[in-house]
Amino acid sequence: MSKIRSKKKKENISPKVLFCFENPRLFRTTLIGYLYELAQVWPVAVIGPAHLGKADAETKELLYDKKRFPKLEEINLIKMPYWGSVFEKNSNLHRKLKNIITRYRPDIIIAPTDMSLMGLYLMRFGKKIGAVNLTLQSGFKMGETKDFANYSYLMNVRSKWTYLPLPIRALLVKLRRYFGHFLYYWILPLTVGEKPFWGKSSSILIKGSSGMRDADYSAVFSKRDYDLAVKDGVPKEKLYILDHPLQIKKIRSFFRKVISSQNYQKSRKKAKVFTLMFPTEKTGFKKDSLSLIPKEKVQESRLRIIDSIAKTLKDYELFIKPHPAIAALPEVEKKEIDQSLRNIQAISEKVKVVSPLEPADKYIEMSDVIIGIPPASTALYTALLQCPRKIILSLDLEKELLGDSYKDFEEIEYIDNQKNLEETLKLIRSGKYNKKNSKKMVKSPKSFTSTVDLVKYLYKKHKVD
Repeated sequence: MSKIRSKKKKENISPKVLFCFENPRLFRTTLIGYLYELAQVWPVAVIGPAHLGKADAETKELLYDKKRFPKLEEINLIKMPYWGSVFEKNSNLHRKLKNIITRYRPDIIIAPTDMSLMGLYLMRFGKKIGAVNLTLQSGFKMGETKDFANYSYLMNVRSKWTYLPLPIRALLVKLRRYFGHFLYYWILPLTVGEKPFWGKSSSILIKGSSGMRDADYSAVFSKRDYDLAVKDGVPKEKLYILDHPLQIKKIRSFFRKVISSQNYQKSRKKAKVFTLMFPTEKTGFKKDSLSLIPKEKVQESRLRIIDSIAKTLKDYELFIKPHPAIAALPEVEKKEIDQSLRNIQAISEKVKVVSPLEPADKYIEMSDVIIGIPPASTALYTALLQCPRKIILSLDLEKELLGDSYKDFEEIEYIDNQKNLEETLKLIRSGKYNKKNSKKMVKSPKSFTSTVDLVKYLYKKHKVD
């Protein structure tokens, strides 16, 4: 055994890593943790969206902190080819990515997905230079892709071209999606001299999952996500499990030091706090029949929930944290949601609506109770990992499609009727609420508790294979 250990000590594995992200919010809450761990030991270059500077100045400033990211060598911010002049943006993206690969010549390319144009181009270029292509899960997976596809399709049918009959809207939404798929996976690559991107997965049609295209390997948060990826069609031999950053001790420590919620928590009063994560969606769909739940009924249900909380937990401050996507909605939709939030705030003087652009982790940190309403929010999963001892409730009072995403999470209380909600609130008020503890999960041979260990293992495996 001593000989084996001494051999390992002599190994000098120092691959160059190219780390990519596309969603600033998911980068801040998840991927930046993986990047932090890698940038302590290996040279890393980062590629991200150009709008990062506007969306999250704090994150951008953090990236340029050499003390936090000592081996981060360069940061490249590029316009993504979505909306507006897509052909010009696509050409710019392709050219810049190709130049970065040629100049930097990474040994490992890490991206959140191999289904977007950034991921597709990078991993195609990566294969040409023999780099290892790896995708890392960046956000909570609500369930099987087919359920999310149904939800997205129904939502589009109900919200677009409302002046047309429903069957015509349904046809137009389908045609629009197929055109979008053809545009992004065929036409755009052809305009820059690339072959079309073949494959069953599609971020436009919402089919399949990351890891089904040019990724050599794909890492997910848990056995649950592993099983969902297999159901979506990802080959088992490509899949590995890498703990969420908040489960990795070194990264968790980094998050707790740099996220300003810690200072916010210390500065606030000692009042008990209840935070409700508010979604952008104004309507919903029944899980069993897929029938529409009209916005009037959804609003009525939300008002009843807030009213129950305000009346039962009178000594709590109640924050409503709108989803950040609300800030990007068209003005007409934004005004409608603003009115809905004003109606909710009018229930009690203790109800306060905060800015959608504020990070959810700040309110998770300062809250005693965190609650989510359909459709499922990543925020509850983050809350479970960030503050596992806090009370977390997931409500599904109308039995909605994607409303039961947290049903099988033992440490998150899933509540599907008004009576159970009121009983739970009374237990919280009396201090008799007992949070369930999750069972200790047995680690599989394909599980890793360190980003560095996973990347090192896959790099060596790829070289042998």
